[in-house]
Amino acid sequence: MSSTRWLSKSRGLVLGLSLGDAAAGSGVNDPRVRVLHAGAATELAAWTIEGLLREFVAEGWAITAQSCEVQHAYQRWALLRGAHPTSDLWNPVATVEGSPARGWLLDELGTRAVRGSSPSMLSVVTTGLPSQQPSSRAIVKGLPYAILAGADDFVTSGPDKVAVYAGLLASRTHTHPEAVGGAAVSTLILAHCLRATEPLRTVMESCRDGLAYLGGTSPLTGFDVKLIIDTIEAGAGHPGDGTVIRRLAPDDSALSSLRAAIYVAMSCSEADDARQALELSAAAPDQRSVAAIALAFLGALRGYEALPQDLVNRLELGWTMDRLAIDLATRVSDRSWDSSDDARLRTKYPA
Repeated sequence: MSSTRWLSKSRGLVLGLSLGDAAAGSGVNDPRVRVLHAGAATELAAWTIEGLLREFVAEGWAITAQSCEVQHAYQRWALLRGAHPTSDLWNPVATVEGSPARGWLLDELGTRAVRGSSPSMLSVVTTGLPSQQPSSRAIVKGLPYAILAGADDFVTSGPDKVAVYAGLLASRTHTHPEAVGGAAVSTLILAHCLRATEPLRTVMESCRDGLAYLGGTSPLTGFDVKLIIDTIEAGAGHPGDGTVIRRLAPDDSALSSLRAAIYVAMSCSEADDARQALELSAAAPDQRSVAAIALAFLGALRGYEALPQDLVNRLELGWTMDRLAIDLATRVSDRSWDSSDDARLRTKYPA
């Protein structure tokens, strides 16, 4: 895959996530709605990328289940929300070479505003105690991790094994099996989308072996992989049916949102119609999470050019998320990269 195409697909993943989170239920066809406002899920995804890039600077590698840099990135998110920490692990702004390691995202005007509500995640970050709730936000915030798994030349172990690390990383903030397993499964699917040139239905079929592998790993303990396979079959056999979405997603849990997102994306896979995906997502209880995951799938498969540019241009955090996606995708695709030779990245993501 050419570097240009790889960059487009990585940007498509991140901008698709952002568009789904911002546009779902926002009246995208209303000319009076000029700005599509980001939610807390988009903000957390931004800080996930920021933390991964700091991990690269600190360690030269970012595939790890114990990323302290990502956890500190979430602390910076909480810091901007006026958090009052009670954890001994609180260290949002470390000192690097005698100076506060703030980084560019902490002082970016777009990310300094408080958007949406995520009281459970705020509690997790300030106390250091993971949530036991089956939150779909645990999946959405970690979707960019798939960029690590999706690069052919970056990992030789395959996306299924890297997806295990995505689940383990998710378990640092959420311990419910649906949240941990959902993070691993979504990473696996996105990694295949990033690598693929085939239609989404073919890509989903190719995920079966990976799903079988994941089913025997610790992140999927208590997670029923068969429900994901059943969802893929429903998307292939009966696409675009709101009643099916309501059956797959009876509530706003992580598993329900992931199943609905897979179905929605498969229903739109031939035309890659992001607008249709937004409309179908409205049938799910957690519309924003479903749209964010579904559009991440479609964007990762076809690239950011396949997303409706008139909507992307209205994203409140569009430029910020795009810049983060470019930085991560560029870093992952450069096998000769050495942090000591990259002063620009060390300045933006000090560690």
